[in-house]
Amino acid sequence: MKKTLLFGALATCALFSITSCNQPTHKPTNPIKEEITKIEEGLYSMTFRDDYVEKYIKAGGGDADQDILDFAKANISDDEILERYQPITSSSLIKDACSSFNCLNSDNEYIHCRELDLLPLNYQPMFPSIIMHNIPKKGYESIAFTSFANMGMNFTADINPVEHEQAFKIFELIPIDGINSAGLAVNINDISNEKSYVNQNEEGKTHITTTILVRLLLNKAKNVDEAIKLIQRYNLHDSDTRTTAYHLMISDKSGASCIIEFFENKIQIIRKAKGDKIIAMTNTEVNENFPQEEGQGSWKDCPRYKALIEKFNGYDKNITEDEAIEVLKAALQNTTTHTIVYNLSKKSVYFCRSQQWEQMHFFDL
Repeated sequence: MKKTLLFGALATCALFSITSCNQPTHKPTNPIKEEITKIEEGLYSMTFRDDYVEKYIKAGGGDADQDILDFAKANISDDEILERYQPITSSSLIKDACSSFNCLNSDNEYIHCRELDLLPLNYQPMFPSIIMHNIPKKGYESIAFTSFANMGMNFTADINPVEHEQAFKIFELIPIDGINSAGLAVNINDISNEKSYVNQNEEGKTHITTTILVRLLLNKAKNVDEAIKLIQRYNLHDSDTRTTAYHLMISDKSGASCIIEFFENKIQIIRKAKGDKIIAMTNTEVNENFPQEEGQGSWKDCPRYKALIEKFNGYDKNITEDEAIEVLKAALQNTTTHTIVYNLSKKSVYFCRSQQWEQMHFFDL
């Protein structure tokens, strides 16, 4: 039976409605359509069924963002809009990008929570976001997100995506976070230490960049262990301009969660320790090759990390999804583009775009 993905906008009066289990009352309404559709100003949705990532891998993959664009122009669309592709290169616009954590919620379900910090909210023109409902022929169904900014600085809000639907199927290849129907979630946080950059060249392995890996994980990985094995099958390369780094948090519905990063091209796996209530990261390496002691520039010294942990520890019991949003707000910046809580048991998404807290959205698989 064909599934229908639903979304609903929750007004302020409904957002904090409480059920007997202390979670928000969600009433999704309209189905996400096959075609690209405007949900609200700056937010679009679209269903993807083309398996372009499989075709990209069979074509040999690539070690640079330009390879994704070249593939899209040859296999997806010859729309001139793709000529406007230009990755973000200005570090003055992207600073301290993203916070994320995993914990148990008040229903004893694991949630994977993520805040995307990308561009200042007052930056003009505004860059829309797109919600991707992906249904591969072989693999797991998923919901994923990306920003038009990840497609390049020239993809601005003056473009009407509805007029370029085929070209925008390239977004299948550029997710920056998501959840699949097996209950696995993944997100990218930026990182800037040169020793963390990745440029692998092992013979016999296909070359891929960061967002291609995220798509493969959502399509193919059932749990954290499968995700780690999949990662090690490829030669990995950072995004050309370091806007999408190999600094990942991956979680599954069993409670397993880990941070994936690299040191001198070698994978570093930092697993959530048994008994820990939370695993969290911002934009500093957490593996043992980097300073770990307080006061030495370690990841624990990040003000956003400290604020997030302090807020989380202020709750004396497992948090609700509304409270998870409040924990993320503790790390809020003027660059926070979207805020998400993924429920790994329900395979659902609680989503806010550009700090519009009165206009929360709910999606499920």
